[in-house]
Amino acid sequence: MIVERHQAVVVGSGLAGLTAALSLAPLQTLVITKTDASLGGSTPYAQGGVAFPRDQADIPVHIQDTLVSGAGYTDPASAAFLVEKAPEAKAWLEAQGVIFDRTPAGDYQYGREGAHSARRILHVGADGTGTGLARILAQQVAKTPSITVRARTFAVRLVPGGLLTIEEGQGLVLILSPKIFLAAGGLGQLFAATTAPQEATGDALALALEAGLEVVDLEMVQYHPTALATRKPGAPSLSLLSEALRGEGAILVTADDAQENNLQPLETGHPQGSLGPRDVLSRAIFRRQAAGYPVWLDARQVADSARKFPTVTGLCREIGLDPAKDLLPVVPAVHYTMGGIATDLKGRTSREGVWAAGEAARTGVHGANRLASNSLLECVVFGRSSAEDALHSLVPLRESLTDPARAEALALGWAAWRLPSPAFALDLKAKIQTVMGQAAGPIRNADRLEAGLETLTFLQSLWDKASSGGQPLESLTFDQARALLEVRNLLTLGPAVLAQALTRRHSLGAHFREDDHGNT
Repeated sequence: MIVERHQAVVVGSGLAGLTAALSLAPLQTLVITKTDASLGGSTPYAQGGVAFPRDQADIPVHIQDTLVSGAGYTDPASAAFLVEKAPEAKAWLEAQGVIFDRTPAGDYQYGREGAHSARRILHVGADGTGTGLARILAQQVAKTPSITVRARTFAVRLVPGGLLTIEEGQGLVLILSPKIFLAAGGLGQLFAATTAPQEATGDALALALEAGLEVVDLEMVQYHPTALATRKPGAPSLSLLSEALRGEGAILVTADDAQENNLQPLETGHPQGSLGPRDVLSRAIFRRQAAGYPVWLDARQVADSARKFPTVTGLCREIGLDPAKDLLPVVPAVHYTMGGIATDLKGRTSREGVWAAGEAARTGVHGANRLASNSLLECVVFGRSSAEDALHSLVPLRESLTDPARAEALALGWAAWRLPSPAFALDLKAKIQTVMGQAAGPIRNADRLEAGLETLTFLQSLWDKASSGGQPLESLTFDQARALLEVRNLLTLGPAVLAQALTRRHSLGAHFREDDHGNT
């Protein structure tokens, strides 16, 4: 087994991971990603922008919008920290080379999204903000001598004083480091109906759970109300129809049949109508569709939509639709993980020497329902704060609080760990996704949650039985190991999500219990 030593290790190459790595300079930092390149995670898929307060007067308003959207569960200190640090985050991004969209007059071109009381969203390349941010930060990472990016490397286990990985061409590698940053994104692929990319299998969350770190609020899974209902053939996720479309005038509509006769605005039950919070809109669509009626997003009145929303327009045209001419069929889909690894404002987790940032972390900013476009801001603000904390509290590698020999012994034990066949795992993944969609949808109850938990327990027994006669981890190719470990991570996370959902018996934001008789 190869044993390496690094001053800091970042798991994940999304916006939070890249921000942390850049902010750790000049510390010698290794960034690992299971993807083929340095642009990983959900960041490149983010169509929405970054929420920045427009001026000092807008800071308390932005904070209030964040608190209201979080259904009273947002940590006020975290929300204030996020928004008050936003101007610094914007300046930092611009210093990295990010150019936010501007009007012909040269002013920032602010947009508006659901549950925001003002236009404060900045974009990069219209609805290609995530791609723009990731590309520019990846370029900066490549130019930073202190940072090494290692692709096609999967984090298998947190061990005392380090991290066990499996790397293409190298097999198992034990990385010893006093500072580890978990920024590997959310768990969207736990569900079949999701906008999350194929790699969003909750790897950082599974690492944390199995290592005994505090992981909270996993039941707070945010559904996005407007995923394009028609999936591209072979696609692992649904295409997102950006909330910014509704900010520019698109509305949710329904009819009494699928022929688009007698169109009428969807009754959302919220004073902002189609610009209401995501949880409210998702439930309204879910109920309408469960009753057998179609729901569409009508963007035909959005002026110059092809120029304003080139990504959305391209996605729609791939399946034969034109947002300027056609109604767009929508469905609620899992979009964001608001719970996660518990951290403080400095990104510290419950284990010394381990930080978390981005979607994998539960900073308290999003509460029970994330405010649109706060997530990219969170990645930058908390990615920087966690790195700054590590720089000031760094324990030299030679003074690591753990015994490297013990870590290596533990890692060698995992080398012989057996896993089932890829075909078995692929079939099991589909079953897990079906169970989670049925048990933990936009509207939940105890019976479905308990039945789902029971089924996942049974699936775990099947996995254990199939693994007993499987191949040892060290004998697998990287692609085989990745596919199997991703399913195992989903099997670890599914029961945790359902168990936490069962524990919270009352509705709160995105976690809606129809058997909470206090609901109206």
